[in-house]
Amino acid sequence: MNVKQAVALIRKHGPSTPEEFTEIGVPLEKRKIGSGIFREVIKVKGLPLVVKFPIAESKNGRVSYRAGKMHSTVEVKKIARLRKFRKLRGHLPTVYYHDRKSGVLVMQYYPAFVNDADTLRALGKMVTKAISHGTGIEVSDIHEENVRMGKTSKHAVLIDLGY
Repeated sequence: MNVKQAVALIRKHGPSTPEEFTEIGVPLEKRKIGSGIFREVIKVKGLPLVVKFPIAESKNGRVSYRAGKMHSTVEVKKIARLRKFRKLRGHLPTVYYHDRKSGVLVMQYYPAFVNDADTLRALGKMVTKAISHGTGIEVSDIHEENVRMGKTSKHAVLIDLGY
């Protein structure tokens, strides 16, 4: 099976649990590859796809997936809005399927960077494009050695913009 066939099955059947994915012939890996406050992420076996499932939250003895569903919907809307900027398209994930009712989201799988330095270099290239596109000023030397902490640990300062 390829990505196109898997996505067609997902769209046709609208699975909302890992078990339902397996039942329609799109099996998932046994363990999740990531999770956050609102969702968990499981890779599709043998394909470069991931499925984001909302995580249940309990309030006043009632189980709800509301926050995870909303998180998926907001994410899909932001990706669609950002896709309007041609220079950002290569930095946005491909969304193959989103079900607002269940909150399930199927996206392209992107492997993690091997180390923090590689992550920072890639972010530097992305920031370089954004600066150039937004201001018309070309910068090209944004990497781990040229980014330092500003007023707080959440504030970055570019210390070398010579190139």
